[in-house]
Amino acid sequence: MIADRADVLKLLVAGGDDRLTLAAETNLNMYGYGASPAPDDLAFSSSTASAISARSFAAVCYRFDTLRTDVETGNATAIYAAEIEHVRDRLRRAFGLAKPEAEIVIAASGTDLHLIVAALMRARQNRPVLTISLTGSETGSGVGLAAGGCHAMPHPVSGRKVAKGEPIADATGLASLAVPVRDADGELRPDECVAADLVAAIEQAVRDGMHCVLVATDVSKTGLIAPDLATVFALKAHFSDRLDILVDACQLRMAPDTIRAYLTRGCLVAVTGSKFVAGPIFSGALLVPAVLAANLRHVPLMRGLGDYSGSGDWPLNWEAAKSLPRRRNFGLLLRWQAALVELEAMLDRHPLKLGWVTMRFADAVETRLKSDPRFVSIPSRRLDRSAIGLTSGHDLTPTIFPFFLARGGKILSAQEMSAIYLQLAAVGVRLGQPVAIGQRDGQPAAALRLCLSAPLISAAADCETGLDRLVRDAMTALDRAGDLAEARAAEVA
Repeated sequence: MIADRADVLKLLVAGGDDRLTLAAETNLNMYGYGASPAPDDLAFSSSTASAISARSFAAVCYRFDTLRTDVETGNATAIYAAEIEHVRDRLRRAFGLAKPEAEIVIAASGTDLHLIVAALMRARQNRPVLTISLTGSETGSGVGLAAGGCHAMPHPVSGRKVAKGEPIADATGLASLAVPVRDADGELRPDECVAADLVAAIEQAVRDGMHCVLVATDVSKTGLIAPDLATVFALKAHFSDRLDILVDACQLRMAPDTIRAYLTRGCLVAVTGSKFVAGPIFSGALLVPAVLAANLRHVPLMRGLGDYSGSGDWPLNWEAAKSLPRRRNFGLLLRWQAALVELEAMLDRHPLKLGWVTMRFADAVETRLKSDPRFVSIPSRRLDRSAIGLTSGHDLTPTIFPFFLARGGKILSAQEMSAIYLQLAAVGVRLGQPVAIGQRDGQPAAALRLCLSAPLISAAADCETGLDRLVRDAMTALDRAGDLAEARAAEVA
């Protein structure tokens, strides 16, 4: 263990944007987390953010010690590039990929990955690019800005001060469009209506001389695969080389078989280690299938991408590795080290054990949400990946459980849900932060989310008592939320 723990804590919150910054008065980031482990929390918030686990923190401290010694005696830039290559190798092993099957670009966040994809496609196609994704309630709030070539936060990875919403340098010809998957009341729109909107948007973009990137989100903030995959691949077949598919798997709630199935079909796949895997926030990776990598590795990149990416984050034989700043983001490196500890630990368990845990947990939580009048489940649909040839697997069981809180049959407002979220966090009950779900009774509504994560599954998969404890903790978290709903409603009344 290192002599000065503060050095590691400082590095774990470096090399990101404003979302990673700790407030001076609280030492917490905008999601309410610090850089240290929080072992006493009831940790069901992985759709938003998580605290680093004790074992991940120990591994990071050990790696920091080694790196510090190496950097003091060697070339820091070369060491960083070599360490990032090791991260790529570990990701490939975790996902069961041979090196020729996929190239991997490392990035600070899922938001940055959308910018990187848009920039790559703009350079490759030599024409304007339209990225079509879901509305902000189902995916990251900054995704539309980033894909449209604008700064999503005031301080990007470079640390340079920018204006949120301002165009990124040289990011011409990038645009984004959001298609809603829910109506004004938060109900799911029919698949055929979403498909019709997508067809209309892509046809118009093609007429305007644009190339399109369709973002297929697997899984969204509320646990959806959207658009439905049958629609996604029908569109790809119809529009052919005028359309590319980016699978937003930033929640990483999928098995290695699923990732390989997407790559085999020529999809780009964006993942992060900071949601389901429960590493500290800000660790992203773009998996590029070989069929696309052969062309994308040679394209020049816009100058403004240097605010978000450094040469060491890219494979050595890519043009980006030559043209981007020689930035060393050791914070990003250590965050991926932390995430990989938990990802590898979970995948070391037998898939049947993982399925046993997720199914038992889902059954317990869904039964509770349906039977307790203080909870109202959010409209959803089953996870269906049959369009990519997958009809079984532990990742077909939901691991995000969104819900409204209610009292006397009336759903609490979004403002009340936010207040309860903060009250729960203050006593160590961690749920996914409220996400906007239309309107109820004329007021904006928002859902909390109880989420299963890789560390929780790993602990529960080892013995029956571990699963019992996990379910018991989930029921305790719901008890606290339900109790506060009654108290909050009474206070408002």
